[in-house]
Amino acid sequence: SITIDLAARLTTGQALPFSEALDPMGVLFLNAEDGLNNVLIPRLKAAGANTALIECWNQQSLPPSVPQYCEWIKSKVIELNIGLIIIDPLVDFLGSGINNNSDQDVRKALTPLVSIARDTGTTILAVRHLNKTSGMSALQRGSGSIAFTALARSVMLASKHPYEDNVSVLAITKANFAPSNKSLSYSLVDGQTGPTIEWTGLVDITADDLVAEQTPPNAVEQASQFLTSVLADGPLTTELLHEKAEEQGISVASLRRAKNYVSVITKKID
Repeated sequence: SITIDLAARLTTGQALPFSEALDPMGVLFLNAEDGLNNVLIPRLKAAGANTALIECWNQQSLPPSVPQYCEWIKSKVIELNIGLIIIDPLVDFLGSGINNNSDQDVRKALTPLVSIARDTGTTILAVRHLNKTSGMSALQRGSGSIAFTALARSVMLASKHPYEDNVSVLAITKANFAPSNKSLSYSLVDGQTGPTIEWTGLVDITADDLVAEQTPPNAVEQASQFLTSVLADGPLTTELLHEKAEEQGISVASLRRAKNYVSVITKKID
């Protein structure tokens, strides 16, 4: 859904979520999970995309796998003035013999894609699913080799909101060339011709919060009451707040969730 929303915005020159508009540009869509004519195209139209600026793999021929088809991909970028390449999911477009758990294989497959982005100025957005291992940081939760994360200039994680129904969150996991800003919340809205995304605001939820084991509701309630009480007389430093919370047996994860309930404002002091 996020990839479709981005494609619609970029092909029509709409502003990106909580950002500025760009000139309309072409999008190359390599999608192996959704049917082209019965899912992908109707959803792009529902999102308001200019489909004349979207080039899709027809799903009838063999997938344009990497690194074998990188020259073809580059030629499409140049020919059609492609500003964004969406590969969804990335593992379905890895060439035969590429082991997605091998750092060496992944780097071999993706280095030519990196070169395409560098040489043409296009952006490559590759979708990757999470592994099933719990108790790890968001950086380590991507399926397959850590080389997928290492080669990327930025990594984002989309998941359900930890404690709000029918709301999802897009959080920054890694950002090489930009600050790690607040996360974006969004909801799926039923339209006349299909579901679309509605971006709803900024939230203080990190990527690690999204992959953390869910905190029991009573723990969040306890943390909310603690915050209301301890901040009643004025602000505290994060370090002192965490110390006081630890004395009460309240975890940092519970504090993070609770501060959204009680509208705690955080400020960085130089």
